[in-house]
Amino acid sequence: MGNERGAIVDMDHANDLAEGDYRPRPIRHLSTQTVHGWHLKTYGINAMPQRSDDVLDPDVEAAAARVGHGLLEGLETSNTGRYGFLIIHQGGLANWLLVNRWAEDILLRSELFRAGHDAPTDFQPETSDLIGCLWELEVVDFERRAWTEAVIKGNGGVDRYMATVLNADV
Repeated sequence: MGNERGAIVDMDHANDLAEGDYRPRPIRHLSTQTVHGWHLKTYGINAMPQRSDDVLDPDVEAAAARVGHGLLEGLETSNTGRYGFLIIHQGGLANWLLVNRWAEDILLRSELFRAGHDAPTDFQPETSDLIGCLWELEVVDFERRAWTEAVIKGNGGVDRYMATVLNADV
């Protein structure tokens, strides 16, 4: 697989994973906030060992938040309201930003951005057909289950949904 930025997958790294060199990554809820009328949860994931309590490099986190918040500014909403979640992932292949928002009660819209390690804060739209990696999809699955339980099934509504967050090593 590839795009105009070159190969998406570093085959040496992919082979390591195929041989079982799997290490859990911390997935941490970073914040819950309202931005441009959107109620957002933000998660951080990091493939690299950290020397501090910060999950993400502060510059990467700030740059990703600017891109994600900028995307949401001025977007129209559906009957669902303005609810969603951001995933910022300092991965082995690149830094990633996933901007996810609920639409029409049962649909999830998603935008994927990528910043190479040579320019770790320069998030650009990903033009390939990627939707996320297994760690990012762990967050998507958690959020889907939380949305279904709280909002769709009516067990607490959006307040409960926004209060339900994931913190795990996966």
